[in-house]
Amino acid sequence: MPEYTHRERLDRLEQVVHILAEDQVSLRELVSSLATETRKAFDKVAEMSAETGRQMRETEKRMRETDERIRETDLRFRATDERFQATDERFQATDERFQATDERFRVTDERFRVTDERFRVTDERFRATSDRIDKLVVAIGEFIRRNN
Repeated sequence: MPEYTHRERLDRLEQVVHILAEDQVSLRELVSSLATETRKAFDKVAEMSAETGRQMRETEKRMRETDERIRETDLRFRATDERFQATDERFQATDERFQATDERFRVTDERFRVTDERFRVTDERFRATSDRIDKLVVAIGEFIRRNN
């Protein structure tokens, strides 16, 4: 390494200090620019976070409204099911009444058949009785005519 004079060394040191000072200014500008960009990025992230939070709150509100509508629909379905069940019970009761009525009709029809049979038998007896009376009247008339 060559030997430098004090003057050269001072000049060289001065150059190094000057370069460091320029680098420090550039570094300061770079740090300042980086801080500004970082601040902008943080502001953008905060803005996006606020928007995401707002959207999440809206989504949560819509979900609560949907849950409420689902509960209301469920209650309506349950009420409808109860009405269907009551209607089904009424249909079953009506079917039972129809079956009882059908049974009464069958019993009544049987009674009519028995009554019709009795009327037929009675009509036959009346005819037979009427025939006997007619024969008796003829016989009495014949008896009276022979005795006179």
